[in-house]
Amino acid sequence: MGDHFINEIIIFDGDCLLCNSFVRVLIGIDKNKRFYFTHPGSNYFAKYLSRHEISDPDKTVYLISGNRLYSKSDAVLLILGKLPVPWKYFKYLRFSPRFLRDMIYDLIARNRKKLFGSKNYCDFMSENERKRILD
Repeated sequence: MGDHFINEIIIFDGDCLLCNSFVRVLIGIDKNKRFYFTHPGSNYFAKYLSRHEISDPDKTVYLISGNRLYSKSDAVLLILGKLPVPWKYFKYLRFSPRFLRDMIYDLIARNRKKLFGSKNYCDFMSENERKRILD
């Protein structure tokens, strides 16, 4: 599937249980299939996303929306803002200072595998959920 057919791509850490849980929740909420997902180890990432300036893809959630790349708290809040109520109200947190939002994001990101563990996403996703993962 070429990326010109997909408008919203979320890049997540495929080994982090917190990241995988976030993806599973998003798939459940996103009934219109607006978002698709990939991880840094995928062929899709290597083939289509290498042109984006992505640093530390294993430590940061990224959102590619149209031709723009968002990371960290900006990515999370934009993703939530594109979901139905009540999730969309989280977009208003973007008005808080980015350095504070990203400081909290970085604290969680640094400790996420210690706190939540690691597991490959394929190990616990259903067949329908895996269809939204671009490998």
